[in-house]
Amino acid sequence: MPKEPFPCTTLTSLKHSLQTKLEEYKVALEEVRETGTVGSVERLRAIEAELTNIKTTIEEELNKAGYTLEEVTTLSTRYEHPDGRVEDVTLDIEATLEDFEGFYNTHGIPVPPDFAPKIREIFNNNQIKIREQIKTKGFNKMIVVPGNLSLPDIVDKLQMGNGYFLGDNFKNAGGFAIAIEPTYTKNHRLILIHDAKELTDRPELASTLKITGTDAEIQKPLSLTDYLVFAKHHHTQTNEHLGGTKAIWMSTKSGINLVCVVWFPDRAGFIVDSRDSLFLNDDLGVRPSAVFT
Repeated sequence: MPKEPFPCTTLTSLKHSLQTKLEEYKVALEEVRETGTVGSVERLRAIEAELTNIKTTIEEELNKAGYTLEEVTTLSTRYEHPDGRVEDVTLDIEATLEDFEGFYNTHGIPVPPDFAPKIREIFNNNQIKIREQIKTKGFNKMIVVPGNLSLPDIVDKLQMGNGYFLGDNFKNAGGFAIAIEPTYTKNHRLILIHDAKELTDRPELASTLKITGTDAEIQKPLSLTDYLVFAKHHHTQTNEHLGGTKAIWMSTKSGINLVCVVWFPDRAGFIVDSRDSLFLNDDLGVRPSAVFT
């Protein structure tokens, strides 16, 4: 029987107390280094005692619910590739949150105060479904995105290279300003994807080439907002651009058409256009995803 979800609000409150006390500890430690007075040393020891008490309380709360700290912050499972290779996949929600909150702050993208607590709740409440998606589809990366982001704002703040070159269909329909994102983008979300630079890097992605927009939608393509977050984050970590030879269907719509995107090395920018749902091309595929809100 699966365990009852751990009450994330409890853990969030305790973590906030821990973070606050750690900041106090840093200040007190600096004071000891600068002054070395008896009073400063006593304050430091008092804070150390409080930190120990908070840690103990966290462990007790987890134990009461039958959990360890690792169980509520990480998830591990295996995926068997089509060629028989086995890949161990581990997702760490705290490391992911720290990474992406820093990423958003660096690029001036607002992160609402309820973002981290909601993402922890989503992660905890959907662990069975997340494992199943990894085992059956080979997802090996998790990204987290705040709800209600403005697409034009994301386009501006996450620009790379020479920016964006708009195809006639997309431009004539109004471009980014009128593009229609999926309704789920209104919510904070956890998204599973494949960590691959190019579609041809993984058989699961290569098999989507020459797929119509109609068939692409069945595989849950990323929204344009989420793709730009993924692309910029990937570049930040690897100094490489996603793709370069294959275009990607998005779930974002431009009028009645679906948006498609490709990084074009010769122009050092994204080409963004749209096509009707029956269009297909040998170099146009999809990056499947699993979205949890």
